Amino acid sequence: MISVYEVANYTLFFAYKRGDLLTNLKLQKLLYYIQAWFLVKNQGQPLFKENIEAWQYGPVVREIYDKYKCFGRNPINDEALTNELTVGDVITNHIDNVLNEYMDYSASSLVKSIHNDTPWIEAFSSKENPKIISLQSLYKYYKDFFISKDEMKKLIATPLEECITL
Repeated sequence: MISVYEVANYTLFFAYKRGDLLTNLKLQKLLYYIQAWFLVKNQGQPLFKENIEAWQYGPVVREIYDKYKCFGRNPINDEALTNELTVGDVITNHIDNVLNEYMDYSASSLVKSIHNDTPWIEAFSSKENPKIISLQSLYKYYKDFFISKDEMKKLIATPLEECITL
């Protein structure tokens, strides 16, 4: 496991290299997806230990929120950003793949999408405080989604003749 601070820093630097600056809102959603897909790829083992909470505008890692809340709705402009993740290529490649998949979406699009995710819905509607999104719920939801996506790809790749029975 690595520090969520390292993951956030790397994510901000990744965006910066592409000519983007992230808001705290968007960074939080990207951290959620990075953790979710890491859980799927690693049989439920998390990338970082910090909890993800279900807030009104989606998932939030409180430690990262607190660090960057001074920026408000403005993009995070942290001069201390580096790309130094000292965890090896496997984790770096994982983060890069997730960021390449989700980076082009707006923060509001990511919020809207996550508001349909069972892990966020269950945690947000709970009476607990803070409303923690469980790693088990996140793993199960995205694992099932991943399997469904693969099945859909198979169906799309299946020749039409094999789908039609006369």
